Amino acid sequence: MSQKETTLSSNTKQTRLIPVTQWNKHHAWPPLGGLRHLVFKAEEKGFTHVVKRAGGTVLIDERAFFEWVEEQNALSQLGKAAPLGGRGVIEEDEDWQKLLTARDSLEQQVVALRRGTDG
Repeated sequence: MSQKETTLSSNTKQTRLIPVTQWNKHHAWPPLGGLRHLVFKAEEKGFTHVVKRAGGTVLIDERAFFEWVEEQNALSQLGKAAPLGGRGVIEEDEDWQKLLTARDSLEQQVVALRRGTDG
């Protein structure tokens, strides 16, 4: 483990904080440019809970990153595009509108859970 790489333990859950510049030594995806994009657009992408800062070092919470990937996968099943994509074209179809409503509701629940409230 490098000097800047840290392992945190909370109850029985462990996570590793990996500097952005060291991410690809541990994981092939996303590439450094994609990860930097996610950090830069963290609020827009729902990625803020993954990014930690210590002094001038930007760290990625490894466990939170993979939880975020799973959230994005669940949202994509409801009609939202992949994490780096946009919302796409909205059609005037009733079933499509139901999917969009369900997606928005799920997004609100995820935000509420992150804040520790009952949305």
